[in-house]
Amino acid sequence: MSPDKQPEYFVTGVTAWVLQTYLRLKKAGFDVQLSVGEPIPPGVAITHSDFFGRMCAHLTDRARTATVSIRADRSPCTQADFEIVQNETQVLSERERFVHHWPQPGLKLRPADRGSRVEVASAKAFAVHPAFTGPAFMEALQQAGITWDFKPLSAVRGTRPPYTVARDDAWADYSGVDLIIALRDGERSYDHKPPTKLVNAWLAGTPAILGPESAYQALRQSDLDYIEAVTPEACLEAARALKSDPARYMAMIANGRRRAEAFSTDAICRNWIGVLGSIAGWVSARRSDSVGQP
Repeated sequence: MSPDKQPEYFVTGVTAWVLQTYLRLKKAGFDVQLSVGEPIPPGVAITHSDFFGRMCAHLTDRARTATVSIRADRSPCTQADFEIVQNETQVLSERERFVHHWPQPGLKLRPADRGSRVEVASAKAFAVHPAFTGPAFMEALQQAGITWDFKPLSAVRGTRPPYTVARDDAWADYSGVDLIIALRDGERSYDHKPPTKLVNAWLAGTPAILGPESAYQALRQSDLDYIEAVTPEACLEAARALKSDPARYMAMIANGRRRAEAFSTDAICRNWIGVLGSIAGWVSARRSDSVGQP
C-alpha cells in the first residue's frame, strides 16, 4: 500500500497515524513491524489510543517494552509509558512527545498558473462555524467575487456553537481552491488540535485565514504565514482585503512554499525517528537498571 497512491485508505485516526507511519518508516528502511493480533516482541510498541488495551494484551515481555499511545483527539492514556501528541501545548512532561502529522496523502496542489486569482474559497475541514453554512456568509463572499466551496451535511450536537459537518470528502484536492477559510470559533485555543489545515495550505500553495488556535500560533513566524480571524465577519474582511492585494497574496504563497519544506515526508520521518530513538534509549536504560536485580 502507498498513502500517496491510495489516499482513500488513510482517512481515520488509526490508519493515518498507525498504518501510515508503519508504511512510511518501512519504506525509509527502518526496522518496523506491523502487528494485527500477533504476539509483540520486546521493544517499542505503538498504537492508537483506541487500541492501547488490545495492544498490551499481546505483549510478550511488558517489562522490556516501552508502550506508546498515539493520543490523537482522545483523552490522555495514563497507562502508557509515553504518548504521541499532536499539539505542542500537550507536552507537559517527558511522557508526552510531540510529532507533526504526515503530509496530507494524495495532496493535489493549487496550480501555479492560477496566479493571484482569488475566486474560490474552501474550509477543507470536517466542521466549521455555523455562520459559514448560512446564506448570508455565502452571499457576502459572492459579492466579493468569491465562491464558497463547502457542502454542509448536518450539525454536530453537544458542541458550542453547533458546528456543521462537511459532506465534501475531497480533503486533499486544492487544485481549484484559492483560499482556505477555517474557523471553529474565536473563543477557544483548541489545545488538542493539530496545525494540519495550516500545514496543508502551505504544502498546497493556498493562503489561509484561520482561527486563533494554539497549534497555528505555535508555528507563526510572520504575517505571511496566515491571516488570523476570530469571527466570520473578520474572515470576510480578510478575504476581501487579500483579493484586492495580489502582491500580498503571491507573497503568502511564496512564504508558504518555504515553510512547507519543514513538513515534507522526509522531515516528518526524521521527527518520528528522533522521538522513537529517544524512547528506545529509555528502554535500554531500563533494561540496564534491571540487570542483576532479583
